[in-house]
Amino acid sequence: MPSEGTASDTEPQQASDPADLATVGAADAPTDENQPAEADAAPVEVQESRPDPLAVMLVFDITVELPTPHALLTLREVDAPHRLLVIPIGQPEGTALALAWRGVPTLRPVTHELFSDVLTRLGATIDAVRLTGRHAGVVLAEIEISSPRGREVVSARPTDCLTLAIRQGVPAPILVDPRLFDVEGDVEPRGAVSF
Repeated sequence: MPSEGTASDTEPQQASDPADLATVGAADAPTDENQPAEADAAPVEVQESRPDPLAVMLVFDITVELPTPHALLTLREVDAPHRLLVIPIGQPEGTALALAWRGVPTLRPVTHELFSDVLTRLGATIDAVRLTGRHAGVVLAEIEISSPRGREVVSARPTDCLTLAIRQGVPAPILVDPRLFDVEGDVEPRGAVSF
């Protein structure tokens, strides 16, 4: 899954003042060979459209409301305005996440605990978990891992990313695209190819 993108250099320039509209793109306009170039033209101030920074979140709650067939994962924003993001998840995924979040010991390693131990023994660390978009009601996520081989970004289910991150000695930050709070329906991951 691609990581967060920035504004493209190929996007059209926008003037910050209506008086500057005539000069935006003036360097590309054809000139009359008999007229001197305008060397004294004032520079145009261009405002780039940058994506909002990712919100830093914490696992706030994991609940089951019977008789629904799924659990609810609630993430809470660390900084004001402390927005909540509620994600429906499967019961087994909710159980695995709750075991990790609450630090419940198990007799034998569960799958995420095993995978976390393998990452640690291979010298890999989880640097970040990012919730990047939503498609047909499914939240899209990626996990960023550093190892002696370098840095990798891997697409995964949010619950797997979160459970692995929580199982690390120092939990990785949980970063959420702010559009997931504001936009209903599908949210295209930044820099991704359309579905």
